[in-house]
Amino acid sequence: SPDCARQVKTELARLLTDRQVDLDFANLIELEDPSFQPPTSWSMLTSVCGKDATALLVNGARWRPSPKAGASVAGCMVASGDRPFVVQALEHVEGSMAVVAIGAHFPHLWQYAPGLARLR
Repeated sequence: SPDCARQVKTELARLLTDRQVDLDFANLIELEDPSFQPPTSWSMLTSVCGKDATALLVNGARWRPSPKAGASVAGCMVASGDRPFVVQALEHVEGSMAVVAIGAHFPHLWQYAPGLARLR
């Protein structure tokens, strides 16, 4: 319902900006509302495969995308075009720390090993 969607987006914005929760990253599975915009300091990288969607949210106050070639990859974990993923290399804004963040809608057990291999 529209009211449920509104409540989810409100709660998500609250969680992303809550100083006690203090998130750097979040992965959202099946957030299929194109009107959703993350809070101001957050960026969102998305991938869609078939009917599945995933979104990797990154706290831009702490992390910036790596400028290196190949630092961002998106695709489908299952060859049939299902189970999206996003991979992003990131650099901390205040130092030399770097991480690779992955947002993925992991496949069921029988497709897990081939799906995981696509992330490597």
